[in-house]
Amino acid sequence: MSNALDDAVAFLSLLEVSKRLRLREISSLALTELCLRRICSINPQLKAFITVLEKESSDAARDADREIAAGNWRGPLHGVPVAVKDLVDVAGTVTTGASLAFAGDPPATADAPLVHGLRNAGAIILGKTNLHELAYGGTGAISAYGLVPNPWDATRVAGGSSSGSAAAVAAGLCYAAIGTDTAGSIRVPASSCGVVGLKPTFGLVSVEGVLPLSVSFDNAGPQARTSMDALAVLEAIAPNGGWAIWAISETKWSGTRVGVPRTGFLEGMAPEVEQAWNDTLERVRAVGVKLVEVDISADGDLAHFALLAGESYRVHRDRVAVGSPFRELYDPRTLARIEEGAVVTDEQIAHLRAKLAADRAATNEIFTGVDLLLTPTMPILPPSIAELDRPQARTLELLMLRNTFPFDVLGLPTVTVPVALAGGVPIGMQLTAAAHKDGTLLRMSSHFELGLDRGCAVNPIFR
Repeated sequence: MSNALDDAVAFLSLLEVSKRLRLREISSLALTELCLRRICSINPQLKAFITVLEKESSDAARDADREIAAGNWRGPLHGVPVAVKDLVDVAGTVTTGASLAFAGDPPATADAPLVHGLRNAGAIILGKTNLHELAYGGTGAISAYGLVPNPWDATRVAGGSSSGSAAAVAAGLCYAAIGTDTAGSIRVPASSCGVVGLKPTFGLVSVEGVLPLSVSFDNAGPQARTSMDALAVLEAIAPNGGWAIWAISETKWSGTRVGVPRTGFLEGMAPEVEQAWNDTLERVRAVGVKLVEVDISADGDLAHFALLAGESYRVHRDRVAVGSPFRELYDPRTLARIEEGAVVTDEQIAHLRAKLAADRAATNEIFTGVDLLLTPTMPILPPSIAELDRPQARTLELLMLRNTFPFDVLGLPTVTVPVALAGGVPIGMQLTAAAHKDGTLLRMSSHFELGLDRGCAVNPIFR
């Protein structure tokens, strides 16, 4: 395997390497070999990847180089190495969900539609990433393939459930990755690892071929180094969205009305997060943003959690049944959480889905006086691994998800952007837009990135 490219190239943005690929200053094969070499070196400690497709990705990179050389450039993902969460079907690989209960399943016979979109755009699929078992947790601490440590501080968690995807991007193992988000599982690890993570508008990206957690809340979306990188990925996995990689200069913050919550999102912040929040507010004021206090209500969170639990139980009901050979293969903590949903009846699920639809139909009212919403992604720093072995572990996990789940409930596009480095780990802030304004949201968050001292553009551990 060639070492032709310096490791610094592994930390460039997706769009920067895309430009170099199109100009043929670098090759897709060299980029892919760089990522594979780094995976070989770093993954034994980071555990970001479950499956590495070395031959398949190298062959695809050679094909991409031939196509680009012939003038058949497909777009910004062409020849760029990316990764896919191991909850998503990739033809020829087992979708494990990071669980022994699924690790023995036969390989997928077809790509999930979103993977098909990535391949059509010319992306190189390096492999499948680790996660909190079956996506049923926000810490990333439970996996049959090992806990993914935080790439900034290996004593802390990377966040979940898309822990491996976020860590892989942060550590320079790929240029973007696909995560899934049911209660915050794209944004929590993206914030924890210092990358951008988008939960799209509910239903925008197909979740066919994605092992479900809760069909009423499941989303799939990109984790990447920048908002414009995330938009490039979104173009591929939501090809009917009418997106365009427009210039950042076409989106201005001056005069934008940004809603900040009165209650529900700012209580109990860790001192480092509170400082980052206050600094962020001052910086957006300085560029001419008008801050407006708003009430952001996802009324009935307990009811929505009950719906999530009831749907999750129905996904796994047969495998967790007493006497099933799969039952003992679940981590006991995951099994206990799944079985909590057994008490939710079919009639209750129907009622809760009707309530959810009504809550989502009312979201336009939020944006009558504001253009965007701004909230901290998490009120706390990523917990230490040791803290998750203590009785308060579930409380910490719910705190990690407190600010993200409301936007899964409301179905709104929400992106987390890294804004600070404190306590040795990154801190992210969330921007939220009205439904189906995903492209506008990412262009605005891209401008937001330019106005902030992110402090964590490059990961210091895995250079």
